Amino acid sequence: MPRSYVGLHMVRETGRFHSRTSNGKYRLDATEIRRAILGRAEAQERLPRWRAERVARINALEAPVPLGAGPKVIFHAIPIAESGFGARALARPADEIAPHLRPVDAHAADWHHNLDGLVVQSANDARGTSYVQLSRDGTLETVGVRAAGPRDPGPQSSGMFDESPAQGIGAFHLESSLIQLLGRWIDRWAALGESGPMMLALALTGVKGLRLFPHSDGLYALPIQIDRDVLLIPEIVVDDFSRPPDVILHPILDMMWNAGGWPGSPHYHEGRFQDSSRR
Repeated sequence: MPRSYVGLHMVRETGRFHSRTSNGKYRLDATEIRRAILGRAEAQERLPRWRAERVARINALEAPVPLGAGPKVIFHAIPIAESGFGARALARPADEIAPHLRPVDAHAADWHHNLDGLVVQSANDARGTSYVQLSRDGTLETVGVRAAGPRDPGPQSSGMFDESPAQGIGAFHLESSLIQLLGRWIDRWAALGESGPMMLALALTGVKGLRLFPHSDGLYALPIQIDRDVLLIPEIVVDDFSRPPDVILHPILDMMWNAGGWPGSPHYHEGRFQDSSRR
């Protein structure tokens, strides 16, 4: 039988639970059954604490690459169960895996190994460096730092954070970038035999007082400002990665828009993200 990432499965005819080791299958006792059942619940309690600590460290500019002082987008994909994805990916040549792990808001300019695994990074500029960290346990962490300097808003403006006189986040660009990123990650998981479950989590830092712009020209923004510097959006757990990435991310993106006073993302229609060259 294939490995289960959801939980224990009972043999219906006997009402017993079994596992397998190198010596063959064996029947689980009561202690082992309880440990297996509680394992996922314990992981779902422990991982949010780990994620909150990582966001705090990144906000303090503790990261594998130089980070600028401006706003940042932080996105995590964390395996719930024991995962072999990190080991399988790191066993591949870096120039094979790195192009699929480019940062959320930039192209991959370089990559290198570190103690935690593999870092894929963008070119460094005045805003800092964006990166993806692939850890040995299969965790993926990306931080985007494309916080543009002051400029006049206009239809040609781009980037996640718009520091024009209107002071806001170009949220359409942010949404579409995250959807594309998750799509690339899902492709790598499928290619290397990872099926989940995964905890997905989004955070924005340095955003207090900013507004969410549905268009890059800064029009139609609500007057509601984000009321905190670190926007730690609640995590979701995903068991099924056969769904499109925009569908998977819909609840996370709705919560991000809630923080800006919106009832949900204005870019979804009938549950699907609507791309548009107007934005």
